[in-house]
Amino acid sequence: MEEECIKDNTGQIEAQLPVTVATYLLNEKRESIQTLEARHKVQLVIIPNPNLDTPKFQILRRKSSEVSSD
Repeated sequence: MEEECIKDNTGQIEAQLPVTVATYLLNEKRESIQTLEARHKVQLVIIPNPNLDTPKFQILRRKSSEVSSD
């Protein structure tokens, strides 16, 4: 996710991850995620997807102009 954050004009990163991975990130690595968001001024959205198994994942990068303010 950080590699995608570094790219120019990135506004949001949406990561669909296996449920166990998403749960780990949201519970154990919350501070690291918040640090990434603040450092790169990017919104990170983590979506648990029960249809994915480790090590599969999907990352979608949205440019600043594509991110809604909702």
